[in-house]
Amino acid sequence: MKDYVSWVGGKVTGLTGTPDQIANIVTAWGIYSKKIPLDDGDYSMDHTASVFLLNSQGQFEGTIAYGEDTKPALEKLKRLLDK
Repeated sequence: MKDYVSWVGGKVTGLTGTPDQIANIVTAWGIYSKKIPLDDGDYSMDHTASVFLLNSQGQFEGTIAYGEDTKPALEKLKRLLDK
């Protein structure tokens, strides 16, 4: 996960854990995920692609949807940073 999110800098935290821990997070946050088998025996994951915005206390503040226009996404980030 660290390698996956490293390209965006130090402000993004990738979360991982045991399969049970991940299942608990998926349920608690209402995340969609589905394992997609590939022809070579490997798999891919179809999943929620939104960015979850959390304040400095770790509380949910909103999301930025995959493909969301830049202007509203930046406004959301500015509001979060102003808190």
